[in-house]
Amino acid sequence: MRMGFGRPALAPAALCVLLLGLAACGGHDDYRGNIFVDNQTHTGAAPTNEDLLTFRIARFRDPFTGNLLGAPIEEDSARFIGTFDEDYYDAEGDLELGQIIEWFDVFVGEEEDTWFVVE
Repeated sequence: MRMGFGRPALAPAALCVLLLGLAACGGHDDYRGNIFVDNQTHTGAAPTNEDLLTFRIARFRDPFTGNLLGAPIEEDSARFIGTFDEDYYDAEGDLELGQIIEWFDVFVGEEEDTWFVVE
């Protein structure tokens, strides 16, 4: 006669694996928002009228991306960068005359437009 001791122990373990798999499928990555960059260097406290040459972005503890601009952004111009997961981001960009622009802990929310403005 065979005893079925192994089967009852497998059912809870299989259920746990299934629930963990379902939790990993949804969640944080489903919430995404749009990122835009707006070059307003002509309106700042000391207007400079210069192009934004680069824009890089990173989630907390992640390395920066490469340059996300296909071409420089002229003053008084804006550009859609992309759709990103909901999270806090740091970003940086290089202006035509050498200044580095930095943003820290900017929240990109679900189905929201987030603007990184250069002044």
